[in-house]
Amino acid sequence: MNADPKNDADYYEFDPKTVVEYRKKMLSAPIKDGKAVLDALTDQRKAEAEDDDMDWKEERLGEMEGGYVNCRFSSYWDDDTEMTYPLILAKIPVKNPWEIFAYLPFGNWNECPGTEDLMAVAKYWFEQYSAVPGAMSHDELEFNLPAPLAEDRAMDVAVEQYGFCPDVIDQGPEDATVGTLADVLQQSTVWYFWWD
Repeated sequence: MNADPKNDADYYEFDPKTVVEYRKKMLSAPIKDGKAVLDALTDQRKAEAEDDDMDWKEERLGEMEGGYVNCRFSSYWDDDTEMTYPLILAKIPVKNPWEIFAYLPFGNWNECPGTEDLMAVAKYWFEQYSAVPGAMSHDELEFNLPAPLAEDRAMDVAVEQYGFCPDVIDQGPEDATVGTLADVLQQSTVWYFWWD
């Protein structure tokens, strides 16, 4: 869909030339400011909360509590069979981790950012937290980190992540808040994103 937008989403014929051209275009384009991308997405979430008559601080942010430890990828795990889904393990020839999205175009549907924004955010998170994209499914993306976030940074990053992927909160457990996500982030070395 991203590499060949002229065709409908139901068009599954793989055209290597089109994909190579798309990759070159993405890798040669200047990288956006990842922090600016996240700020714009967060502002969008704040506006949506206001439109829904939700109190940003009380109903969206909440308290930093109720989280859990997440130190393993889960997007490839089938809870019903307790086995992995079929996997493709690939070594992608990129110099920088954020360039993975030029090779594996992901996103640009519903609330999921497109390639340019994914590259910008991934670059920013790598530079800030050493976060590296590590697992991807058709609608999930996970980053691996060398260590959990410090407690004093967790809420700010959770707000960024809510801007980036609102479904993790909005379509998560009924009592999910950004504060709960922040509590997860201060205990975890894997960041999980899912778009419906």
